[in-house]
Amino acid sequence: FIDVNYSGMNEYIGILLSASVPFDSIMEKEVTPERMAFGVEFPFLYSSIAIMIGGEYVQNLTDGNALRGGIFEFDFTKRLINNIAWYIGGGVGLRFDSKEKYYTSSYITNTGYFAWKADTGFILNLGNLFSKIEVSFDNVTGFSAGAGIGLGLRI
Repeated sequence: FIDVNYSGMNEYIGILLSASVPFDSIMEKEVTPERMAFGVEFPFLYSSIAIMIGGEYVQNLTDGNALRGGIFEFDFTKRLINNIAWYIGGGVGLRFDSKEKYYTSSYITNTGYFAWKADTGFILNLGNLFSKIEVSFDNVTGFSAGAGIGLGLRI
């Protein structure tokens, strides 16, 4: 990781509401809530260590699919400067697939009841306002871009 001087950095705890959209939906200009992920994350930005935990609901109900999942996320965060942090991590959870309609794709593997996600991105805070941007891959929607916004408290 990048060597960072943590002296003088503020400490925060926050809450973020986020959404992710698959890249192919963005490229085809067919963004729909039926194929998105919605999450709640809690970043803990301390002077020398930072983490982000949360949960995400993922669904893919387009083109005859009936995929849903719930994922518990854990991200390790590296503070770059006082107001910017980079994170990498992922999560595991459960998929709730309909037996009548099962999605098969070259990039979304058949994992039965197991849901997973890998992600990376940046957290930016300006005072008590928090935001994030990320890229991720999960086995319900595939490769996605996400963003979130929320509030934090300085501790």
